[in-house]
Amino acid sequence: MRKSAAISRAVLLALALGVGWTGTAWAAEVAKAPTALAPATVTLLPPAVTESEKAQRDAWRVQLLHTPRRKGGCFTATYPDTQWREVPCKAAPKHIFPPRPGSHLNTVGNGITDYVANPSSPITLAVGSFDAVNSSGVQSEMSGPGGVDGLNLFSLQLNSEYFVTSSCTAALGPKCRGWVQFVYDNDAQDAYVQYWLLNYDFTAFTGACPSPWAPYAGYCYQTAETSLTTFPTQATAADLLHMSVSGSGAGVTVYWNGSMISAPDTGIIPDLASNWYDAEFNVFGDGGGGQAVFNPGTSITVRTEVDTGINIVPDCVVASYTGETNNLNLVSTPTMEPKKQYPSIIFNESDGASAASCATSVGDPHVTTFDGLYYNFYASGDYVLADAGPDFVVQARQESGAKVFNNPNVTMNTAVAVQMGSNRILIYDSPERVVVNGATTTVANNQIVSLPGGVYLMRVGELYVVSRETGELVRAQLNNGWMDLTVGLGHRARSVAHGIMASPTQNALSLRDGTVLKEPVSTSDLYQRFAKSWLVQTNESLFTEHPVAFAAPVRQITAADLNPQTAAQARAACVAAGVTEVEHLDSCTLDTAVFKDTVAIKAFTHAITPRLTLKPVELGLPKQP
Repeated sequence: MRKSAAISRAVLLALALGVGWTGTAWAAEVAKAPTALAPATVTLLPPAVTESEKAQRDAWRVQLLHTPRRKGGCFTATYPDTQWREVPCKAAPKHIFPPRPGSHLNTVGNGITDYVANPSSPITLAVGSFDAVNSSGVQSEMSGPGGVDGLNLFSLQLNSEYFVTSSCTAALGPKCRGWVQFVYDNDAQDAYVQYWLLNYDFTAFTGACPSPWAPYAGYCYQTAETSLTTFPTQATAADLLHMSVSGSGAGVTVYWNGSMISAPDTGIIPDLASNWYDAEFNVFGDGGGGQAVFNPGTSITVRTEVDTGINIVPDCVVASYTGETNNLNLVSTPTMEPKKQYPSIIFNESDGASAASCATSVGDPHVTTFDGLYYNFYASGDYVLADAGPDFVVQARQESGAKVFNNPNVTMNTAVAVQMGSNRILIYDSPERVVVNGATTTVANNQIVSLPGGVYLMRVGELYVVSRETGELVRAQLNNGWMDLTVGLGHRARSVAHGIMASPTQNALSLRDGTVLKEPVSTSDLYQRFAKSWLVQTNESLFTEHPVAFAAPVRQITAADLNPQTAAQARAACVAAGVTEVEHLDSCTLDTAVFKDTVAIKAFTHAITPRLTLKPVELGLPKQP
């Protein structure tokens, strides 16, 4: 054997017999040889052209993902291999993909602006890919320590949320959380898993990072090994269409044009499997908080698939956990594809003006408009939530809190009516029932009902979702007495929507006739003018029964009106669940106390961050007749 290619007989025998070797064992054996193992590359096949070819390769990819691999090993496979081939591992490059800094940018990433798949059961496998890519180029810019800048330098990241983990030591404190990233680093052409311990409020740890964790910007991180065998070249923006990243307890797997590379999960954070409820996937800068800057005219369709054993539903869960970004804007709300290989959410982003928009009405109730204006709306009655044209109208029934919670100063959503295309769907909370196109309909748990015009009605637990292929969606989360509502406009511009979820001037509410409520807005303006303006009229009602009578609250209440001990307990529960934004924390505290139920907290854990808060001036409300 020539010394230039010398490897110990033990390694060669292992290769011949297919015996697995850990990265440590490989390193020990390589250290005995006069020279290190030379890196190798997989073969990239020509892109699949026909739908049949694409389907065959996709089925092959899924089959290999479910084919067991030795834990701790690195592997490759090229279509149509039926088994993984174990290859040596190596140390990952010293690239760092830090968590979000907490600031807001109107681009994808950086801690707030991205869509995540958010199923109700823990994720066992997630896959990120691209359904469509129209771009002439991309490069990383503005990377800090641990990142790189340059043409075609970007990362593909599949990220978990921050979660409670046993890896957090007592010395790191009670705010410590774990975070796991499945990364493809296009600079190094490597796939690897990066792990983090951080405080959920992004303050720095006061204690030292436990061994073998390394410190970074007040947090702790470490990176698993990656495969010595890599892809033969860096990917370009056009190649994104033929790539995917998968993450699971087995590690990270990257697919590109018929070949896959797999690198291990070390298990240093052992409880991801029971705590993974958010999956964020996108293309970002290549580490160091950098930005992937696409050339003008770029548009991308992103798909995030998750395997939980049940279907997922589309939602406007706008969140991002990474500190990297791209320069694109979200331009649609997520659609769902219930059945492909796994349930999926699909959304679009481009360098055009951001059009994607969702609005919510949660709790008792707190409204966030499509433009991010946040306000409390405690009036009873049937209201136009959103009218975005004759084929998409949403109306809600708000009833007095005296009915269930013995508090007449608040209301809650008890029913929602949706016109989507030619379909009319009514969902009621107490008693729970669903009416579809005039017929009372039983929807089983995890059932999807297909309706005319590509409309879906889906139920998961006590969550009902109405959506269609063009992205419009309505979610009704039933809570045994009230419901939380989310409305997504799909590709429709915010300006086409009218109702109590709309704020046409972006920073003010308006009456049905277009009159803008100017600051300071009084409680009389809000309830005697604005609320009455948006009451559902008889000739437009989607409900079949008589409307709930209008009533304004005697006064506006906030968390400051609660018993101090009750307020402190409710606030502590909200904070423990990760609710930190000031307005949301106040509303979460109020709802948890008023409803006497911590289930109210869930509406705020992924709530849309307000851009502006409207607080009416208390001028006195007329007594109701």
